[in-house]
Amino acid sequence: MPYVLATVNLKGGVAKTTTALHLGYALAQSGMRVRLIDLDSEACLTDALYGDVALGRATVLDALREPSRGLAAATERVAKLPLRGRLDLVLGADEVYTAPKAFALAQGRQPVATFPQVLPYLLARDCADCDVVILDPGANWDALNDAMLMAAHAVIVPVVVEPMAVKGLKRFMRRLATNNAGRAQAGLTGQTQLAGILVSRVLPDQEDDARAFLMEIDRAGLRRFALLPERAYVPNSPIIPRATGQGVPAWHLDARDAAARAYLALAEEVAALAA
Repeated sequence: MPYVLATVNLKGGVAKTTTALHLGYALAQSGMRVRLIDLDSEACLTDALYGDVALGRATVLDALREPSRGLAAATERVAKLPLRGRLDLVLGADEVYTAPKAFALAQGRQPVATFPQVLPYLLARDCADCDVVILDPGANWDALNDAMLMAAHAVIVPVVVEPMAVKGLKRFMRRLATNNAGRAQAGLTGQTQLAGILVSRVLPDQEDDARAFLMEIDRAGLRRFALLPERAYVPNSPIIPRATGQGVPAWHLDARDAAARAYLALAEEVAALAA
């Protein structure tokens, strides 16, 4: 089975999809076989790496509401750049949030008993040849995201520097604990861990605030990523939206970019977790 990560935050605009894209590329460049699964109704990852999905094209929604169909028909190879490993994308869908209800309507003929068992079933069936799977969900908390969280070995929580952010992180950790406690009822075992908090999109005039924020995270006893010796956060960079818009990592446009270097460092830490 692959190591399954999810980039999760209940707030939008925190570089969640940007993190998934850069992490996927970096791990694939290191030689790993990586699969990205777009579970966001905005389908931003699909827009960046694939483009418009034609009407009738298989997507992740088809596999979630009818798991016996599998992920293969909804999976595309990302071939924008030469990579030492492999990067695949399971295409997203605008109405992916409807998957739990659609699954329930046909529950009697499904290969698993509960919706939270769907992603583990699909991962075991169709992702056995992957080293890492990265799940990119939406920012809302619903039945789909509850199930997504149960499928992940660990979560990366991207955050931005703002008031009450640590309070929000603590609230997320309580939700994670509740989700883990509900695994047995859903017919699942194991626990989803916090891989780390990733402080992102730090503006030049926020650097002092970012360092104070990191200390507050440490005092709260929450795990965070170390990244680079000179900074433990991802700085804001004009290269990032340009790269994401082209569906490529920032280092492809500027290898010296500080944000690009931070994401490469993140991939090294994640690779160690996945080993």
